Amino acid sequence: MVRRLPASKINRSLWPKLLRRRQRKHAQRIRIQRNQRIALPITGQAMLMRSKKLQIEQPATLVPVYVYLVRLLIGLLGASTIAGTILSIVQPLPRPLLAKNSTSAPTAQKLTSPAVFKKENTELKQKLQQLAAQYPQLKLHLSLLNLTSKEMVDVQGTSEIPAAGTIKIPILIALFQQIDRQQLQLNEKLMFEKSMIAAGNGDMAMQPVGSKFTVLDSATKMIVDNDNTATNLLIKRLGGQDKLNTQFRSWGLANTTIKSLLPDFAGTNVSSPRELANLLQRLDQGSLLSSTARRQVLAMLGKTKTNRNLMLSGGLEPKTKIAHKTGDIAGLVADVGLIELPGQQKYVLAAMVIRPSGDDQAVELIQKSSKIVQQEYAKPAIKSTAPPQLKVTPQP
Repeated sequence: MVRRLPASKINRSLWPKLLRRRQRKHAQRIRIQRNQRIALPITGQAMLMRSKKLQIEQPATLVPVYVYLVRLLIGLLGASTIAGTILSIVQPLPRPLLAKNSTSAPTAQKLTSPAVFKKENTELKQKLQQLAAQYPQLKLHLSLLNLTSKEMVDVQGTSEIPAAGTIKIPILIALFQQIDRQQLQLNEKLMFEKSMIAAGNGDMAMQPVGSKFTVLDSATKMIVDNDNTATNLLIKRLGGQDKLNTQFRSWGLANTTIKSLLPDFAGTNVSSPRELANLLQRLDQGSLLSSTARRQVLAMLGKTKTNRNLMLSGGLEPKTKIAHKTGDIAGLVADVGLIELPGQQKYVLAAMVIRPSGDDQAVELIQKSSKIVQQEYAKPAIKSTAPPQLKVTPQP
């Protein structure tokens, strides 16, 4: 049997030898390193090695605490920016809506009967009724608002009747109200589609399908040339009949309604002389549109070509200013205008006549009605020529 020595005795015998061996190796390593340093020439490589050694051996400078805080803040901002970008791609932010009380467009108010027009000119109303009685086959519907004297005349003016081409007045105002709200631009191009082709006035229907027209060109053709196809183009761009009717209701128009695209030979689109007159009065006051849009609308209405000299204009003096829109279908003729007499008074006159199909006397009735109104307000003020009477005080 082999006898094993305890581990403690083996360690005591071997430890001094191991220690001396390590010391010798360490001393030998130091001598070799010293010899190499002496023999190494001062070359570029040596200089590089020394500089690297110095860089390693140099103690690290302490970084101030605020530097770490700035780095942390920059990191947080970068992370939030990246997160926001990712979220905007996954779920885009909704477009901001125009505030109801925005200063870019006037706040719409309800179009009730204006309180300032409480006084009715009964004498002028009687003259108009006597004129209408001379045409028993015709039905005159008329509303007059004198913006200077604040008086009114109403001859069946609240009746709901076909609007014909006068329906383009509220469409034009609705268009410029959306322009005021920056919901569309005048230079925006609209594509002409086959479904929009309409008979009647205007030459847009003769253009190739797919042609493009700006909003301004379409509005000008609708009013100046009475172009029905241009009107249909704008009705579609403004959101369709239902959306326009909702916009009309927001103005307080209870009767004015678009029920079909043009041409509306059957007279399904309706309004009333009172509502159309009130609409032009509001336009003149500036409560529906901005001043810039108002001037553009009145400029277009002032260039109306169709039937320009046949109805309201036919009863006015040559230098009278008028901004108006006419309407003409088989069963009705109409003219609604803002009239300004030279240096005198300004008034709105809406005259609409229901007639047997194609009866030309309806145009004559509107002409004569316009002339009677102008003669009423063009009269100079009557001054008394009687000498003043002296007031005699009785003597006591």
